[in-house]
Amino acid sequence: MIKELELDLSCGRRTILDTIDSLAADHPDRTWARCPGSQEAFEKAELISISFAAFSNAINRLAWYLDTQLPERRNLDTIAYVGPSDVRYYTLGCAASKCRLVVSKEMSKHM
Repeated sequence: MIKELELDLSCGRRTILDTIDSLAADHPDRTWARCPGSQEAFEKAELISISFAAFSNAINRLAWYLDTQLPERRNLDTIAYVGPSDVRYYTLGCAASKCRLVVSKEMSKHM
């Protein structure tokens, strides 16, 4: 009961990234999302599970990549994303946040 209370008290004090990393460490096999792996799988309604461990790992790898590819960036620079709003978009948003970047899906706002 005390452990549950401690969790409730930390609510609102952790970032989403901290929560993802914590869930990846404590419950690595817990499912974060289920999605089709291909167009054919989508048509057959066959979904693959993505665990919190895989999601956290993808975020960290993409953050490392952004960090190496954009060394001259400033805090809160905006990068554009052109693609579907699927798990890739959420992964990029989290990775960009780790690098103090902002992701925009609408290019016209920034031209």
